[in-house]
Amino acid sequence: MDLSAFRKLCSREFELFDQAWKQALSSKIPLIDKMINYITDQRGKGLRPLLSFLCAKVYGETNQATIQAALVMELLHTATLVHDDVVDNSDTRRGLASLKAVWGNKISVLFGDFLLARALSATIELKRQEALEVLSEIAKRMAKGELQEAAISLDLDTDEEKYFEMISDKTAALFSGAVRLGVLSTDKGDASLDAWKAFGEHLGIAFQIRDDILDYTASSSHLGKPVGGDLKDHKITLPLLLAFKKASETEKNSVLSKIRNGVKKHDIKQIVEFVHQYQGVELAQEKANEYAQRARNLLQSFPPNEASQHLLMFVEFAVNRGY
Repeated sequence: MDLSAFRKLCSREFELFDQAWKQALSSKIPLIDKMINYITDQRGKGLRPLLSFLCAKVYGETNQATIQAALVMELLHTATLVHDDVVDNSDTRRGLASLKAVWGNKISVLFGDFLLARALSATIELKRQEALEVLSEIAKRMAKGELQEAAISLDLDTDEEKYFEMISDKTAALFSGAVRLGVLSTDKGDASLDAWKAFGEHLGIAFQIRDDILDYTASSSHLGKPVGGDLKDHKITLPLLLAFKKASETEKNSVLSKIRNGVKKHDIKQIVEFVHQYQGVELAQEKANEYAQRARNLLQSFPPNEASQHLLMFVEFAVNRGY
C-alpha cells in the first residue's frame, strides 16, 4: 500500500484538517499569509496527521479533537522544518525553494516561531492537560536533538549510541506525539498511552533509518532533495556509521576528512560507493527492520480492528518505502 492509499482511508479527516490548517494560520497580515500559502502548497506527506487519524480510529470514530491533535503535530513539525532550513543553510525543500531561500534567515526564523506559537495555542484548545505534557516533552526533546546534531556536525564525533539518541529526539518524538495525541483525542485509550508512545518511538526510528538509507540509494527526483545531501550538511547517519565499523581506520579517516573539508560531487559518489562496499545500507536496513518488528509486536496489544491493520501496513510502508 502506498501513501495515496492511506490518505484515501482518511480522506474525510484530511479535508477537515486542511480547513483547520487554514483557519489556524489565517493572520490578515499579507507577508504571513503569503508565507502560509507557500508552505501549504509544498506541504509534505502528511504522515503525522495520518498517524493521529489512524490511532484514533483504533478506538472508534475520529472527532474534532482528533483534527485538532493532528494540527498541533503538523504545526510543530513544519516549524522545525523552517528552522532546519535556516540552520542547514538549505535553499531547497521538497524540490522547491525553501522559505529561507525566498525570504531570508530573519523572516524565516520569525515565521517558524509563529508556527510554534500556533502549535501551543492549538494544544491549549484541546483542553487536556496530558496534551500539554506531550507537547512540552516533544519540544524539549526536539530542541535537544537539534543541538546534538549541530554539535556532531561541528566535530564529526559520533557513534551508534549518539545517532540513535539523536534520531529518537528529532524524529521518533514527533511520531510518538502524533500517536499519543490521536489516542488522547478519543478519551478511550489513556490506559495504554505508554504502549502507544513506545509504538510511535519504534516506528519513528525505523522511519528515520529508512530515510537515511534513501540518501544513499534513491534518486533526487524521488527524494525531493539532492542525494548525498546529508553528507553536504556534515550529517553522519547509520549507513555510514555501520560501514565505518567494517572499514580500516585509514579508510574511515579519509572519508571523515572529505566530509570535514566540504564534500564535492565526486566525493559524494566515492562515499556512497564506500558505504555500499562495506554493506552499510544492508546493515542499516536490518536495524530498521528490528525497530519495525518492535512496533508490530506492540500493535498486538491494541484492539484488533481495521484501523490497527492499517497501522500494521503503515509500518511496512515506513520501513520499505522508496521515497
